[in-house]
Amino acid sequence: PEHPAVPAVPADTDPSNTSFRKRVFLTQFTSTGCTFCPAVVSLLRELSRDSVYSEKFVLAASHADMSEGPYADDPASFPGVMNFMNAFGVMGFPTLSADFGDILGSFNISVLKALVDGYYGNGIASAGIAVNSDAQDNVLVARTAVKAGEAGNYRVGAMLLEDGIYGKQTSAPDESYNTHDNCIRIIDAGTTYMGHSVGKLSAGNVAEHIFTFRNIDSDWNLDKCKMLFYVTSSVGNIQVVNNAIVVPLGKSAGFEYK
Repeated sequence: PEHPAVPAVPADTDPSNTSFRKRVFLTQFTSTGCTFCPAVVSLLRELSRDSVYSEKFVLAASHADMSEGPYADDPASFPGVMNFMNAFGVMGFPTLSADFGDILGSFNISVLKALVDGYYGNGIASAGIAVNSDAQDNVLVARTAVKAGEAGNYRVGAMLLEDGIYGKQTSAPDESYNTHDNCIRIIDAGTTYMGHSVGKLSAGNVAEHIFTFRNIDSDWNLDKCKMLFYVTSSVGNIQVVNNAIVVPLGKSAGFEYK
């Protein structure tokens, strides 16, 4: 079949509700050959330990090989990484963006918290995401539902992320920095990375999209993989990220209401 069987997304527990919990989508552009990248990792670890902020964001790490030096070959790099970087004008490392928009201006925890706060706003997203995923015969499938909190033209994208990838990190303060988490393996979100269209939705309407990943590398540890889904909508003539969610591979998540 074109799509292996995928269980339906979880039932909507509150069909009349259109107030969705928001998560900011942080993208970490990095490399094992990057001298200053451990400083950003330290900030992200500190942010994750802060109970006020740990539930406000999700994180994807975009690793790229560097052209020279003993740390040039990054084991967490992925095909198409240069296209992904170019799409957002990323010229070097470290770069950390929020919702594919503003980037972290300095290696300072208060600046990072302010960046997250600015995109988090009142914590209410303009769309919710529900998902169910499975891996069958080395094929990953995910059925995703987008529910509009307000009317708009919505798109949805997906990433496969892997934790626990070992690669010697230049300037690592300690051994723990040589293990890399949230590493992008595949992106399925169209050529602009703003997602696949699910159409124009009125508030309360739901639309679905099925993702199928067939090019699974045998070197990846699917037991340490998870999926990140994000939804975008049009504001004028640009597309902006509204919400994101991370779900362990093979697990489901329903709409999260504020």
